[in-house]
Amino acid sequence: MTAILKRKNAEFGKLPAHMKERLNLLFILLILAQSNLLAQPDTSFKIYEQNVPGSSIKFKMMPVKGGSFTMGSPENEPGRDAD
Repeated sequence: MTAILKRKNAEFGKLPAHMKERLNLLFILLILAQSNLLAQPDTSFKIYEQNVPGSSIKFKMMPVKGGSFTMGSPENEPGRDAD
């Protein structure tokens, strides 16, 4: 195992400085991702209030699960315009 690490370190030493920096950054990000240090708190699907800055207006915000929908009305709906 140490022979493999020594060989890999020797190959790493031959890389240009900018590639070493990028690989080091990638390695750090992988470690952080594995340790959940980059994980964001779960704030999904919680009701909260949003204040409008500079006013006393507040909006109650309710989460809605993602999905898809058809915008507009069906073509055969009575009173539907062409636009």
